[in-house]
Amino acid sequence: MRNQNSFFVIFALSLTAGLLGVYSVFVGHFNGQQVYEYKISALQKQVEKERFQQALLSYQLKDFQQSVAQVLPDNKTLQANYELNTLATAVRAPASSAALDLSGVIFARGKKFFQNKDFDKALPALG
Repeated sequence: MRNQNSFFVIFALSLTAGLLGVYSVFVGHFNGQQVYEYKISALQKQVEKERFQQALLSYQLKDFQQSVAQVLPDNKTLQANYELNTLATAVRAPASSAALDLSGVIFARGKKFFQNKDFDKALPALG
């Protein structure tokens, strides 16, 4: 009789341990942790991509600044006009206008004018 009782206790403990193991697997599967991990990894990839694009744009801006510095003459009045036009553009820009973003086209046009040493056209294009 004692042998049967110990067998029953061992069986009941094994069955309880198995049920707890199965329960923990189901809880882990259905709590959505994998979905959140996937979303986190996708967002991390998107952040890396945006950082790369930002670094690329920063490099392009520095390249343009260097090319402008090489082409721009030592004429101080031209530089002063450029600074005044930049300031005037910033002051006159309306805060609520939702215009198309043509900055890439304007930037390329201004860069082309500077490379061709056509400063009269480059100043309004970039100002």
